[in-house]
Amino acid sequence: MLVKEHCPKCESTHLSRSELQGKFFCKDCRHSWKPSEIFKVRDDNVIDKSKPMESNNKISDFFDQTKAIVTDRRAQYGSLVEEYKAVSGAFTALTKIELKPEHIGLIMMLIKMERTNHTTKEDSFIDICGYASGLNELFNDKK
Repeated sequence: MLVKEHCPKCESTHLSRSELQGKFFCKDCRHSWKPSEIFKVRDDNVIDKSKPMESNNKISDFFDQTKAIVTDRRAQYGSLVEEYKAVSGAFTALTKIELKPEHIGLIMMLIKMERTNHTTKEDSFIDICGYASGLNELFNDKK
């Protein structure tokens, strides 16, 4: 259960969100937290915001982090679908070899995968997921 509409410390609803840092900030008590924090639910189904739940679900944590970062990057850079279309058009005009937008998404993923053979940065796999989400969006637009 994600808790993001109230501060987990003081329960205030006066919040702001930093897209860059991926955190929420309470304007009243100045507490900050990541939106992926998970809190325990007591036996009476009330969220106990004072005790974060131990999470062994690393896959879920990874996807929560990926979603937040991909959302932030889309806000900064715009739609990957439009980017794939623009790059494929420019490549085709430059080389006279037709590349479709989905080819660009696959190439971006391949570049990241190749880089991980030499060095892996913390966000390498998040970027791969981001490129895949752009491909998914592209294919859903075609339906």
